[in-house]
Amino acid sequence: MAMKVEEVKPCRKCAVQIPVEAKVCPYCRRSQSSPVKVLVFGLVLAVVASLAGIWAVTRENPAVFLRKNLEKVRSKAQDKIHPGVDVARKKVKVGMTIDEVRSLLGEPYQINRAVSGDQVTEQWVFKKGDGYQYLYFDNDVLKTIETR
Repeated sequence: MAMKVEEVKPCRKCAVQIPVEAKVCPYCRRSQSSPVKVLVFGLVLAVVASLAGIWAVTRENPAVFLRKNLEKVRSKAQDKIHPGVDVARKKVKVGMTIDEVRSLLGEPYQINRAVSGDQVTEQWVFKKGDGYQYLYFDNDVLKTIETR
C-alpha cells in the first residue's frame, strides 16, 4: 500500500513547514501569496484610490483633471529641482533651438504660446531670485533674452 507524501514548504515568516497549497500559515497566520502579487495589488489599489479621491474632490473625470493640472505639477516640481535658474550662467544664446535651451535649463516655470498662421511664438519664463527671466522663441528658435 503506497502512502501519500504531502509536499511542504517553509512559511515566509516563521519558516515552519506547511503544505504547498496552504494560502495562510496555520501557526503565524501570514499570507503565503507571492510578494510580487501583493505589491502589484497594492499599487493598483493605490492608483484606484487616488483616482477616486480626485473624482470625489473635483467631481470631474480624473484623466481630464490630470491633463489640466499637469503643467502646474511640472512647474512646481521643476521649481523645487531648479529654483531660480540663471539663464546667463547656463550660456544660453540667441539662435539656439528650443531643444538646446531645454537641455541646458530644463523645463521653464511657465510657457506662453501664440500661433498666428504659420508663425509660432513662445515666451518661456524662468524664476530668477526676486525677478523673472523671459526667453522669446519664434518658430522654435530663440530670438530674445530679457530679465525683469
